[in-house]
Amino acid sequence: MFAIYRPIEREHAGTQYDPIPWVYGMDSYNGKYYSYEGKTYLCKSDMLPCVWTPGTAGLWQWEVVS
Repeated sequence: MFAIYRPIEREHAGTQYDPIPWVYGMDSYNGKYYSYEGKTYLCKSDMLPCVWTPGTAGLWQWEVVS
């Protein structure tokens, strides 16, 4: 159902100091920052929708920053 329904976040700016809380299936955009399980990640590629959790081993699209 991700083709029709995707989680949307409008409360956070997606900056390193105001990361977007990552939710399975949300659209993740290159250059935006996301938080997941207490860490902040930089998204390095658009993933529409994103089904790979930040921190997945071997996945270059997420870079942990803190």
